[in-house]
Amino acid sequence: MPLDRPIFEKEPIQVNSFQELSLIEPLKRALGEEGYAVPTPIQVQAIPHLLAGRDLLGIAQTGTGKTAAFALPILQRLAAASDATGKAALERKTARCLVLTPTRELAIQIGDSFRAYGPDRARPRQARPGRGRRPRRGRSHARHGLHP
Repeated sequence: MPLDRPIFEKEPIQVNSFQELSLIEPLKRALGEEGYAVPTPIQVQAIPHLLAGRDLLGIAQTGTGKTAAFALPILQRLAAASDATGKAALERKTARCLVLTPTRELAIQIGDSFRAYGPDRARPRQARPGRGRRPRRGRSHARHGLHP
C-alpha cells in the first residue's frame, strides 16, 4: 500500500537555532530563559512535522530533548486554537491534551517541562489514577482533568 507522504526526510534539515523553527515568540522566549539555543537532532526533525499536524514516532537516547520535541508543538497548537468565544485553548479550564507515561516520575518531568516552556496560562494538571489508598478518586480526577 503506497504512502501519500514520505516517512522521513531524505536530507536532514539544517537548523542552527530555535529562532529558525516556526515557533511562536512566547515559546522562543521561554526556550531562551531555559538556556536552550540550538535544537537537538530529534527536535529539528520532529518539530516541523508536528507543527504541520502530522503523526510522528521519535526514538532517541535519554537526554536528547524528546520532551521539548513534542511539547513545543503541542503548546503552539493550543495557543493558536480558540473556541467560539475566541478564548484560546490554553485559557480554558478543560483538558486539551493527554500525555500518557509509563511512570509517575516521567509524568512529573514532562509536566515540569510543559510549565517551563508554556506561557503563564499553561497549567498542566496531572492525574495519577491508582496511587494512594483511593484509586477511584484518581480516576475521577483524571476524567475531569484535575490534579488531586
